[in-house]
Amino acid sequence: DVAQAGERFEPLPTVVLVGFDDLTSANTLVELANGYSGLNWSNWVAAHRILYGGPGYVNGTQSGEHVAYNGSGHPAVVSSDEPFDFVGAYVAAAWPGGEQFDVLVQAWRGDDVVYVDRFAPSTKGSVYLDADYRSITRLELRSEANWQIVVDDAEFRLPS
Repeated sequence: DVAQAGERFEPLPTVVLVGFDDLTSANTLVELANGYSGLNWSNWVAAHRILYGGPGYVNGTQSGEHVAYNGSGHPAVVSSDEPFDFVGAYVAAAWPGGEQFDVLVQAWRGDDVVYVDRFAPSTKGSVYLDADYRSITRLELRSEANWQIVVDDAEFRLPS
């Protein structure tokens, strides 16, 4: 946590849990569009958990049948002109090769990086990232070596 000392932001009022189950049917995938769940999305793909052969897609699923992942292993970004809070999410490595590289999570408030976390992912199940990042405008999740990471049940708080 690199949030600036002395800054305190109250939690925003509207809780949004994003499970990615309302975007596509089985055996298809879809790129997340800006405006989904009140946020902007870049390089996020939602897919049925059994569409790919990677064990993290199945074992990283928390609810429903769908998850999201970072397309082509490149950074996935959530952003908004209005500040939002990132409460947390379940994150897994999609493929066994990705387990040897940390997931890097960064959040910005305007042009300033205010939060940074890193952790080792697994294909055997998700790691819950308990972030509680407040009043951010950009969130980036990525694998240090451009592997796909699987995300499910991401929780945000938005202004009312």
